[in-house]
Order: sequence, then structure tokens, then C-alpha cells
Amino acid sequence: MQRSKVRVVVGSVCGAGALALCLVAGFRVVSAAEVALATREVSLGRVHPGAFPKSLAVSPNSKRVAYAARRGGKGFVVVDGVEGKEYDGFMKGSRLIFDSPSQFHTLALSGNEFSRVEVEIVMPAAEPSGAPRPHL
Repeated sequence: MQRSKVRVVVGSVCGAGALALCLVAGFRVVSAAEVALATREVSLGRVHPGAFPKSLAVSPNSKRVAYAARRGGKGFVVVDGVEGKEYDGFMKGSRLIFDSPSQFHTLALSGNEFSRVEVEIVMPAAEPSGAPRPHL
């Protein structure tokens, strides 16, 4: 009985070792000459000088970028370079949270009240340049 347990353990260890050797032999090191990287950059607008970098949020489909910014004592949200409505500020620790690729929410301050602000990104008809701009 003891010998059969030892055989099972030794067989398992040998099998795992053989599998590891096969995997190592199957993979080869790729030289830099064999790899090419294709990079595509899509501008989503300029970053506002009053932006809060920690507030950056990306939509679930990675096509929209939103962040909070401040100018003249007022806070607002910027989506793809388009500024939204101004508020007195945003709740400390609040974040911009995308609920869908075209909608997000945050907590904003107006006077001594705070509100859940839901923002829907609406695409108007194409501009003369042919590129539609989001409307907040």
C-alpha cells in the first residue's frame, strides 16, 4: 500500500516535469526584429489647466474620457474636451463613474446642498467639419 502511494507521487512529479519540458521547448524567444508594434492615437481634446488628474474616468468601451476641473472657484466636468455645467465643487472623495458608454454620474456641491449629478453624452448632428461634438 505504501509503495503504491510512492509510485503515484513519483509518477505525478515525473509527469509534471515532462509537461514543463514540453512547454519550454514549445516556446521560443522572439527577437526584436520579428515583432512590430502598431500604435493608433485618437485625440480626445486638450486637458483643461484646472483638471484634477485623480478624477480621470474612462468609459466602459474606452471611447470617452471624463474628468473634473476647476476654474474661478467653480468645478465642472470635461468629457472629450467639452466642458459641462458649473458647480460650486464636487464632494471630497467622489468620483466620476460611467454607468454606460454614454452616461456617468458624480456628486456635486451647490451652495450648502449636494446632489447626484447624472450626465448623458448626447451626440448632435455632425458639424460642418463632419465630426460630431458631444453635448453635455
